Amino acid sequence: MKSCPRCTYPLEEITHKEVELDHCRRCGGTFLEPEGGSEVFGPFVDPAVWADSEIATDLGRWQLNCPTDGSALKVYRVEYGEDSVEVDLCPRCRGIWLDADEGVTLRDIVMDAGQDETTGLSVKDVRSGPVGYIFQLISQFPLEVWNPIHHRPRATIALIGVMVGVLMIQFAGGFGSFTDQFSLVPSQILSGRSLWTLLSSIFLHAGILHLVGNAYFLYVFGDNVEDYLGGRVYLALFFASGLAGGVLQVATQGDPQISIIGASGAVAGVMAAYLVIFPRVKIYQMFRIIRFRIRVAWFLLFWIGWNIVGAIIGGGDVAWMAHIGGFLGGALFAYQFRVRPLHRVLSGA
Repeated sequence: MKSCPRCTYPLEEITHKEVELDHCRRCGGTFLEPEGGSEVFGPFVDPAVWADSEIATDLGRWQLNCPTDGSALKVYRVEYGEDSVEVDLCPRCRGIWLDADEGVTLRDIVMDAGQDETTGLSVKDVRSGPVGYIFQLISQFPLEVWNPIHHRPRATIALIGVMVGVLMIQFAGGFGSFTDQFSLVPSQILSGRSLWTLLSSIFLHAGILHLVGNAYFLYVFGDNVEDYLGGRVYLALFFASGLAGGVLQVATQGDPQISIIGASGAVAGVMAAYLVIFPRVKIYQMFRIIRFRIRVAWFLLFWIGWNIVGAIIGGGDVAWMAHIGGFLGGALFAYQFRVRPLHRVLSGA
């Protein structure tokens, strides 16, 4: 049986987020095999990201032994600004030992440091250069500064693929009976008919620009949310948010005969989940021709505030309440999966 390198208490083998880890019930520490930290906390915890960067210092101390192969663990101080944490890394198996609260602290430090372009952690790509600026100047869409993913976002890509396929069918039918059949009509829902359109309407769009907007925001925010939650939970988040948005729109829409289509409510839920899970990440945002960096928390709070104002004053063909309902539903859904110290998650606290 493996023993805790910190307090020598027997380690308990636990599977969390489909990752096998060794956890100490006494001191709350956890040993994760290579890639395990990335699967549990996200890529920010991966030693490949921070170990050789300027925010990490090899302290040269070898106080603990690896519970897997007995090698002396190498101690690193990882620091940025006023925050710092010391973590233990096995030079042989590349596993990482995290004391009770170290996983969240390490994640936050590396995440913050990666938003600072002077640290060298974030990859300098087209987003930070002239191409990214021109794209934002034309589209006014946001771009992430740095938020790496560990897995290909297959569920996100599949959802976008279905939306594209459905729009092609809509075009082929001239936006006629097919669109009418699968659209969400509040009067039908209120009378207990066609309840399935609460979900089918998500994949319908009014045109290419409508689809492009939803698909873009779904991909920008959805790839990281999917990477953290896993494909199955992510899909549950998407559909739960779409359902919440549809229900709130049906309950509040003035004219119940006006049909509703679009993935905006579901995408709003994914955006809310991003806010819950990655509030410290920054994005590039445009104001006319000026580009600046802002925390995604401020961007999304402004976005939902804008939707609330739109719902109050009305106008246009925007389903404001679907956005608000989806956002609230996504936030509530994601809150149960928020990043917490691993010992609290494993103890059910």
